[in-house]
Amino acid sequence: MSGSRSNARGGPMLGSRQLKLTALSLIIYVALTLIAQLPAWSLLDNRAFDYLSTLNPLPLASDSPIVVAIDEPSLAEIQSQWPWPRGLHARLITALRAAGAKTIGMDIIFAEPSNPGDDAALAAALGPDVVLAGDETLVTSAQADQFVRVLPLQMFSDAYALTGIASITLDRDGVLRRLPPYDDGFAATVATAAGFEIPLGVPNKLLQVYGPARTYPTVSYYQALEPERFLPDGFFKDRIVLVGLSLQTAATVEKGGADAYATPYTVHTGHLTAGAEIQATIVDNIRLGSSVTEADQALRQLLLFGAVVIGA
Repeated sequence: MSGSRSNARGGPMLGSRQLKLTALSLIIYVALTLIAQLPAWSLLDNRAFDYLSTLNPLPLASDSPIVVAIDEPSLAEIQSQWPWPRGLHARLITALRAAGAKTIGMDIIFAEPSNPGDDAALAAALGPDVVLAGDETLVTSAQADQFVRVLPLQMFSDAYALTGIASITLDRDGVLRRLPPYDDGFAATVATAAGFEIPLGVPNKLLQVYGPARTYPTVSYYQALEPERFLPDGFFKDRIVLVGLSLQTAATVEKGGADAYATPYTVHTGHLTAGAEIQATIVDNIRLGSSVTEADQALRQLLLFGAVVIGA
């Protein structure tokens, strides 16, 4: 009889305890859901990704892109005010092609006419193995916001050069962590021109950075103009080559930089990464499939709910 009375008392007590735990779990779940919407949580989430992605970075592939840097040594060697004559870029493209480059990406926007002779020389050097950069900018006005694209001159497109949008998207803290949302992005177009099959649409893809600034093999522009003189034999053979600004004296967080951006490594080094090397990183993420798929909001909520239930 006494045992029966104990079970009778224990049943309601057990049910009451379970009810309290369920209520507490729901309160915790709602609280965590609300906290997860705060900017501070997003920053914490991003910093966690930065730490994990730089803890044990992937090694560069043996056929990763080569960067041709428009840098201080080249400015001193060429002794011409920037922007350089387009005839010089024509010489570079011709030299890279002769050295066996598979695809040449010019991370420079040629949107305005220049000297007619230089424009004609550049057009003559172009072809389907060359990708020129375009830009997309959000223009805001009282009437409406719209995206405006700046593209290379039509005469360069008529010369069979390809065009890719080189714009990138930074997170709220000014750090680059995501693949550009363009199917016709500069890096995607370069990879396609090099013969790689590129999946369309890259939503919620986080960029896998392979190292700090100058991780990719980099040579100066003036060296690439005469590879037989300055570089080993076969240096450019069958490689993707990306050409762009890479000024080391202005590539720190404090000084800022022309076409240079913060990556997850910047918090460790204090240095920005040049746009051309950013594009090389995006090329490898796309062609090698090394980018990280970010969980969508529904999956995050489900995982959070499951963690709360298990914890209860």
